[in-house]
Order: sequence, then structure tokens, then C-alpha cells
Amino acid sequence: MVAKRLITQNQFRWIFFLWIGIWGLFWVRPFFTGKSEFTQNLRLLPLSFEERQEAVYGRDLYRFLKFCKSQLPAGSRYRLVGLESLSLDFARSVYDLYPCLLSGEPEYLLVYKQPQFQADHFARSAFLDEDSFILKVQSRTP
Repeated sequence: MVAKRLITQNQFRWIFFLWIGIWGLFWVRPFFTGKSEFTQNLRLLPLSFEERQEAVYGRDLYRFLKFCKSQLPAGSRYRLVGLESLSLDFARSVYDLYPCLLSGEPEYLLVYKQPQFQADHFARSAFLDEDSFILKVQSRTP
């Protein structure tokens, strides 16, 4: 008894070419749609690494992180103030500030766009501008 084929060779060709055609449309479509993610990202190609970071992070956050990296000693512990803990900006900041470590008992508070922020036992140690600055823990003498 000869087993019956589920799909003929001719049907397989049609399905294969249809699949290739649809796949090709998905590759070509970003070139013809307006402001797709692909076309927006093309503008990043000629930029340097730092310029790409600035474009993706935003000018203010990029300047703040660069300022913090220049001011914090390697391996210090910090806490971020002014960024939501589950936001993409928070995750980018933690990644960028490594080898400094995010901590529940920080040596530094990194304050981003919170001009009225104050904390007990911390004093301002460096300023980026009026809204963004670094607070350093002060010794607690009894």
C-alpha cells in the first residue's frame, strides 16, 4: 500500500514562494513607511558612541550620568533620586555608573532634577546645575 502524500510538490512550491514573499515584505516595509523605528535609528549610524548615548538617553540624563561618573570614586555606593526605580532611565543609569554600586546604605545620593531635595546627614558635594547634584554622607557624630 502506497502512503498518500499530504502535500504535493507543486503545492509545496506555492507555499514556499508565498512564505518567502511575505518574509521579504517584512524586510522591505520599513524602507517605505514614514517614521518607522528603522528609519529613526538610521540617523545613529554616523554618530560616535557618546553621541549615540546622548541621542538615546536624552541630553539631560546623559550629561547627568557623565557628571556623576566623573565625580564618584570607583566602587562607591550610591542611591538615585528623581528616577522611578522601574523605569528604563533608572536601569540605564545603574548600568552606566558601574563599577559604583546601587545601595540601600549609600555614601552618595545622586539627585536628578529635584531642586528642593534634602536629606539628613548628607551635604551637597558637587553641582551639575540647580536641579541636579550629588549629596555626600556626613559623619554622624553623637
